[in-house]
Amino acid sequence: MRPLLLFTPIYSYTAEAFVNKLLEVDANEDQEYWINSPGGSVFAGYSILGALQERTGKNNAKVFGSADSMLAYMLLFMDNVEALDTSTFRLHRADGYVDNDQDKAFLAKVNKDLRAKMEKKINSEIFKEVTGHTFNEMFDPSKRIDIDLDAKQAKKIGLINKIIRLEPTQIAAMSERLIAFADFQEPQGSGIEEKKPQGSGEKQEQNNNNQKTIKMTKEEFKAQNPEVFSQIYNEGVEAGVSKEKDRVEAFLEFVEIDPETVKAQISENKAVTSKFMAEMTKKFMAQSHKEKLTAESTEEIVTPDEPKTKEKTELDAFAASMDAEMGLKTKEV
Repeated sequence: MRPLLLFTPIYSYTAEAFVNKLLEVDANEDQEYWINSPGGSVFAGYSILGALQERTGKNNAKVFGSADSMLAYMLLFMDNVEALDTSTFRLHRADGYVDNDQDKAFLAKVNKDLRAKMEKKINSEIFKEVTGHTFNEMFDPSKRIDIDLDAKQAKKIGLINKIIRLEPTQIAAMSERLIAFADFQEPQGSGIEEKKPQGSGEKQEQNNNNQKTIKMTKEEFKAQNPEVFSQIYNEGVEAGVSKEKDRVEAFLEFVEIDPETVKAQISENKAVTSKFMAEMTKKFMAQSHKEKLTAESTEEIVTPDEPKTKEKTELDAFAASMDAEMGLKTKEV
């Protein structure tokens, strides 16, 4: 099972791409989702929720950063949710710009459905205890209240099921760290072992009342404790391979947008950062608009003597601004 990633804001095109990927998975199979998103369009996000409800297999999510707005509501439709202890969450009523009665009615229905889902999964009294607000206050159409939660608070109200604790050091240094933190002490004269501070990596030996310190190298520890060393090494390798696989797969989600940049990021052992995802989103938007302009230009031919329409003039201006922002060279026609 390959996880589906939601590492960008939710626009109509990201929702469409996500749903299309989801449709490639057998509806009866369990599916995992990795989430790190500030949310986005209510209307686009609601299409994702609709697709999730059509599945009969289990939906499991892992939050690796933030799950805000529509993404926080998406967690209500999951069978199981895990999150890093550093993850954050933001809840508020579904909101967005609406300029006609039909959209207003749809937005009201969305909030009604989301509230019903929350009341079914989250205890209202615990919600008020943790957030300081009631469901009535959060879904009040006359105002908007943003409720920010950390992982512990999200677990307490039942938004997530499990918190994943982060290790304090990098996986690549795991074996070295464990060896350095090991405490190799021989009993003192009293028969009680005196601990040295963690991280010393030193062994205390006592001869009557005189002490001397002998440093134990990794090679010495390996020779004297081959089974323990092998276990530490294998655990470190296994964890490192899994982490590297996750890093590469995360980058490959953006390969169609900018293959050269993705290749460079992978080869240089870079991590998928928020800045990188934002740049990929901008490039995707630029490409989408340029493709739209190209498609429209094949339908509408403007002669030298024929003035451009207002719409085409605005599109050309937008394309030029996007080219300038992304550092792209404008094609001369």
